[in-house]
Amino acid sequence: LGKPVSSNGFDSIAYINQRSADWGVDIAILIDRDRTRAVRELQNQGTLVVIPSLVENSPYTVLECLRNQVRFIASNVGGIPELVAETDHKDTLFTPTPGNLAETLQRHLQQNIGPARPSFTESFARQQWRDFFSSANLKSSSTTPKTNLTPLVSICLVHHKRPTYLLQAIESLRRQTYKNFEVILVDDGSDDPASISLLEELRKEFLALGWKLIQQKNSYLGAARNRAAASAKGDYIIFMDDDNIAFPNMVETFVRAALSSNADVLTSVMMLFSGDDYPDKTGPIWVTLGGCLGCGIFENLYGDAQSIWRKDSFDKISGFTVDYGLGHEDWELFSNALLSGLKLELVPKPLYWYRVNPHGMLRSGDAIANSSRSIRPFLKENPHGLGMALAYALSLNLPQSPATTKRRITFFSIFKSIPRLVRGGLNPTRRSQFIGVLRSRGFKEAMKRAIYKSS
Repeated sequence: LGKPVSSNGFDSIAYINQRSADWGVDIAILIDRDRTRAVRELQNQGTLVVIPSLVENSPYTVLECLRNQVRFIASNVGGIPELVAETDHKDTLFTPTPGNLAETLQRHLQQNIGPARPSFTESFARQQWRDFFSSANLKSSSTTPKTNLTPLVSICLVHHKRPTYLLQAIESLRRQTYKNFEVILVDDGSDDPASISLLEELRKEFLALGWKLIQQKNSYLGAARNRAAASAKGDYIIFMDDDNIAFPNMVETFVRAALSSNADVLTSVMMLFSGDDYPDKTGPIWVTLGGCLGCGIFENLYGDAQSIWRKDSFDKISGFTVDYGLGHEDWELFSNALLSGLKLELVPKPLYWYRVNPHGMLRSGDAIANSSRSIRPFLKENPHGLGMALAYALSLNLPQSPATTKRRITFFSIFKSIPRLVRGGLNPTRRSQFIGVLRSRGFKEAMKRAIYKSS
């Protein structure tokens, strides 16, 4: 009973049929039951549910059997034993070995053993949750600083050739419930008439509010955000892209969370939307994990660049790296922060709209080059001497594209080239060569040549 698994040539149904071929009993594989029908199936007279998990947390399958008085046996791993009344452990739980499983099955087939009982009542569990949240609320209110509850926040807004989106982002900042903030808008080399016209219109408002408008040659996201942060006067800085839209309580919630958690940096859940219009309804949310360094080797589960930082903590790690034309600058920065000993937390509620753009930078960039950037903090810090091993693990996790196959750029060659690519990026001559090829032949050709030179 359950959902079939098919992965990397393994088919669970075929495996069960193969293993049970000589058992001499009829096997029924039920894969089409939803939760309600599955529970009803388990409640049929004469049913014994077997839960032979090797690893577990606190499984709902066990809870549902307990609640519905379904007879079951389960391995005594993870959180399973604490769900079952201690007096029923002997008849219900077994050490996950073939002999112990067979012995427990035989005992249930030979004896009239009733359903196991839970170790708690539902009313007791509800009261425990109430007590926990009450305690958490009291702790939160007692640890919130009593002074400087409204520190100055510098919102570092970066723009490049998206004037319509920029207007929406600024409008969302005008609606903020938190008032003690400044906006530092860095235009990263927009040369289209619409952007130039809008920037001129915004100057008067920015001047009146004490906000800053900075224009620079196109230098890409990392350099633009660093430029904004360098001009910030606030104790805290919030990075924001021109195509995102802040919830009215974004700054207020970020500040409250920063003060109560004493974190160096906080990301948040985000709400997704698409299209050119200002969002007017709820959408799907993207929940990340915050300071999960282990996951950060393979995927950015820290959160989006739209985050709040203590200004001194951001300065401590020297901000973003400034590789032109590459993405993953936020992923790299978060890993660098954690490896440098900073505290990264997650605000577990959406604080802004994240625009899903099919023509965005990450969807049009080079996935391998971007991912190579995101592992540099591990190479630099080399935790416990495993920096190269982590880089190699990531290279194995990257998708291989037809282009890299045709040019014979293998995962191994990329892995082998990573340290030299990093050092080459610090060499002014190599950097100038890269930029020259980038301008004349494009980004992919520039990266291919850089990899060949480094291999």
